Amino acid sequence: RLSSAAEAVLFAYAWPGNVRQLRNLLDEAALRFDDAVLDVRHLAELLPEAGPAPVAAAALALPAAPPPGLALPADSFDLDGWHRALVATALTRNDGSPVKTAAYLGITRKVLYTLRKRYGLCDE
Repeated sequence: RLSSAAEAVLFAYAWPGNVRQLRNLLDEAALRFDDAVLDVRHLAELLPEAGPAPVAAAALALPAAPPPGLALPADSFDLDGWHRALVATALTRNDGSPVKTAAYLGITRKVLYTLRKRYGLCDE
C-alpha cells in the first residue's frame, strides 16, 4: 500500500523510464522494506537524485505544521474528498483554465489532467 503523501510524490514525478520504472521502483520497495505502507521516506531512498526530473527534497519532506490558515479537524477526515475540493476550487478560481490552474497548484498539466480525470472534473 501507498500513503497518500507517497502517492502524491509518485504522481508528480516525471518517470523518464515510464511505467517500467514505476513498476521496478515498487518491486524494489516491496523487497527492501518490511513496512506495510510505503511512505515518502522510502521514496527518498529509491528515487534517483539526478535525471531529467529529480524529486525535489522539499516535495519529499513532510511539513512540521500545517500552512497558516489550514484548519484540520480533530477527528479523521476524507483526504480524497478534500483533495478533490482543492482541485475543483483551484479550477474555479482560474476560470477553468488548465494552464493557469496547473501553474497555481505548482503541478504539471499532465498531473492536473490525471487529477481531474480521477475526481470526475473533466469535461470529456
